Amino acid sequence: MIERFDDHMIFVIEATIRSMFIYRIPTVKGFEVKIADPKALVAITRSKNKTELKANRCAFSLLQGGELAP
Repeated sequence: MIERFDDHMIFVIEATIRSMFIYRIPTVKGFEVKIADPKALVAITRSKNKTELKANRCAFSLLQGGELAP
């Protein structure tokens, strides 16, 4: 399934205990992966109206702003 993504896709993963397991999947396939600090996503994770779309938009904003670890 991961092969269907564009070669220029960048994955953003929130840093958690299991992040390294998830991190390996796209990197083995040659994709770039960035790690998001959970503190940077705190506004969304504490929100009562948290949705995947809002979380994805926040991660995208962090990616654009260069605020994610390689």
